[in-house]
Amino acid sequence: MRLPTTSWSRLPFVCAVFVMLAAGALTRAGPASAATLVVKNTNNAGPNSLRAAVMAANADPASDRIRFAIPGTGGHVITLTTPLPTITQPVVIDGRSQPGFAGSPLIQIDNGTGDTSAVGLDFEVDSSKVLALSVTHFGTGIRFRAGDGNRVAGSWIGIDLAGVQAANYDGILITGSSSSNVIGGTDPADRNLIGGNNVAGVSIDGDGTTKNLVEGNYIGAVLGATPNFYGAELSGGTTGNHVGGTGAGQGNVISGNSRRGVDLEGAGTTGNAIQGNLIGTSPSGRRGLGNEVGIWIDDHADANTIGGTTAGAGNVVSAGTEGIQVFGSKNLIAGNDVGTDVTGSQPLGNSSVGIQVVGSANTIGGTTAAARNVVAAEEWGIAVDGSKNTVEGNYVGVDAAGTAPLRNAVGIYVHGAGTTIGGTDAGAGNVVSGNAGDGIEVDGGGVKIEGNLIGPDPSGTVLLGNGGNGVAFSKPAADNVVGGTAAAAANTIAGNVGWGVLVDGTGGSANGNAILGNPIYLDGGGISFKSGGNDSQPPPGIASVTSHGAKTDIAVNVYGKPSAVLRVEVFASPVCTAPDFGAGKEPLAAVSAPIGASGQGSVTVSVPKLPSDTGVSATATNNPASDGLPRDTSPFSPCVAAP
Repeated sequence: MRLPTTSWSRLPFVCAVFVMLAAGALTRAGPASAATLVVKNTNNAGPNSLRAAVMAANADPASDRIRFAIPGTGGHVITLTTPLPTITQPVVIDGRSQPGFAGSPLIQIDNGTGDTSAVGLDFEVDSSKVLALSVTHFGTGIRFRAGDGNRVAGSWIGIDLAGVQAANYDGILITGSSSSNVIGGTDPADRNLIGGNNVAGVSIDGDGTTKNLVEGNYIGAVLGATPNFYGAELSGGTTGNHVGGTGAGQGNVISGNSRRGVDLEGAGTTGNAIQGNLIGTSPSGRRGLGNEVGIWIDDHADANTIGGTTAGAGNVVSAGTEGIQVFGSKNLIAGNDVGTDVTGSQPLGNSSVGIQVVGSANTIGGTTAAARNVVAAEEWGIAVDGSKNTVEGNYVGVDAAGTAPLRNAVGIYVHGAGTTIGGTDAGAGNVVSGNAGDGIEVDGGGVKIEGNLIGPDPSGTVLLGNGGNGVAFSKPAADNVVGGTAAAAANTIAGNVGWGVLVDGTGGSANGNAILGNPIYLDGGGISFKSGGNDSQPPPGIASVTSHGAKTDIAVNVYGKPSAVLRVEVFASPVCTAPDFGAGKEPLAAVSAPIGASGQGSVTVSVPKLPSDTGVSATATNNPASDGLPRDTSPFSPCVAAP
């Protein structure tokens, strides 16, 4: 009997291999030793086919290499009319070995079975590689059902050799107990182009699937490819995975996908990091190529990090409809540029909202410069609906330098209760400036707005302003606090076209809002009520301002409900003329003032001597500690000049 020609170099295996191939199965005997298996044709099966090579590799516990030497110039399509065997022994399938390879795949593995659930390359093994292949038209192009340390590099998934969409259902699926697998790499030669797939370009799914890395890839309609439905999907309890990273070349370009760039879903989908990616831009980061939603987190996918505080961790999330959306989950969103180009200086806005949170206990930003999100050029910069969320340290409506407006229509919108905008810790305050409309809008209760610059630039000295009000409460909004009794809680609200603070009761009760200790100046006006806001608490009146020796005495008349005790805050402004006639730039003192049975009271406040012509004004706030009434801060009194 004459043996067929074979490319295997170790003749002791030849007879056994041939016999077992003919029988439809292959088991190698003898000591394990890595082989080089050469594919010489595009046949579905038979000698020198890809199927024969896979079967031979499965028979050898050593790590074999499958090379390609298919005759003829140009690319070659291997159409499988029956599925390949599951790969159970380590192997490198090396499309770069095909003669003529110059960076783009020359070998395409295509589904000809007619079975839309078929898997192209199915791995249950460690330490295998797929290099420079095109994998098309399968239910799942490449699947890792179990195994650690596998890699896919330099391949086109869902794209044929001509660069045309040839969709899989899922491009690459990592599932089961697979861990520490790598999709892509930091070398451009390892970059996968993953596009046109009907569901996910890359899917990491399932409890026990952990520590996988997706880096350096183009995922979506990049370089002429067509969209995936989702770019990268993490779900089903997968943990500790990284999409992108902080190192050079680790970031993916995830752009032009028809639904979501990155999707995280499901209870137990925790501890994953989305870092260093361009999401919704071209590879240069300068041109928009938006996903409908840049990053979506849903269904109790908690404790994930979007961006981070390490250098290079921030993502650019731009040019879609929504940038980052979080529903029913608790996560950290820090260090990202949302709605800008990669420089943070040019607008590439999402058309609806930059960062949206519906749920509780999320943190947007942080107290360090590295944690800062830049959110610009959106309809709504940051929108929060839920409780116990924290928005701190961000630039909202300005560029990454904080010096030039990149206008959102509205800077920050809050609906619900218990959210903190800013804070009293160093670095917690947001810069909310340069927006076309209101800086901060609140429709809800129990919101704290503390330590922010609302209108000024980060230095606090250059006024960029907002085109509407600095802070607006409405629809209804009750029991909120702007500022506080501690100096660190004060917001600087300045340079806004509208009011510094507007309390609007048109849409429902807007009572109990405290506006305490804030420098409010050079706006269209100081504090204003509409439709009974803050229970129409009347402003105090400055009865007199007198200076003698080293002191200035300020006599204040107050008005309110009988037996109430009001907190009176006194402010100074450089001059007592418009626009600061009813405003206050520098808090001077705060005292208590009881209201008599007639609904009036008075108090005298002594402060260090004020320069001549300094403007003096005051506000009055109900004190719930003594009478249980809502905390309703009045507008500023008319200004009186110091002698």
